Amino acid sequence: ILVGLAVGMSPAKGLLVGDRAPLGLLHRSMLLLGDTVIPISALLSGASLACGAPPPVAGRGRCGAAGAAYAAVLGVRMVAMPMISWLLVVSLQRGVGMLTGEDVDPLIPFVILLQGAMPTANNVVMMVAMGQSVEASGLAAGLMAAQMVVLPVALTGWITLFLVTAFGGGA
Repeated sequence: ILVGLAVGMSPAKGLLVGDRAPLGLLHRSMLLLGDTVIPISALLSGASLACGAPPPVAGRGRCGAAGAAYAAVLGVRMVAMPMISWLLVVSLQRGVGMLTGEDVDPLIPFVILLQGAMPTANNVVMMVAMGQSVEASGLAAGLMAAQMVVLPVALTGWITLFLVTAFGGGA
């Protein structure tokens, strides 16, 4: 961090940053690697917790949970929760007249909507792991990893709907 701060505040910054920077490729490479840190850390966290899970049982997943359990959790977390958030905001906007008008920043309903569509936090998985339950931590890790796989498609659709709702004046 200190090296980055020193380079960023010195004339050497022109070597890395800018359209005509001689070392611009290095800067773009660092940005590309930096953008992957959070998704990779989430997947590694899930994978490290899943390593302690019991061996798979016939007809069941790696963590001993049936595929229906994964589908139910993913359905609630990635479909039902965002839909409930959206219905709540649209009801407040249309039915009660809240979260609308020129005095309301459109980012407020957008952030409320976005909060309902976010996946389960890594902290929840870590708390389960601290509980000394290998099966529960394996299940939580598997569910978190499954959410990260479904998240790009689900979140893209929800964000599109949320932007129309928050900035387009309703659904």
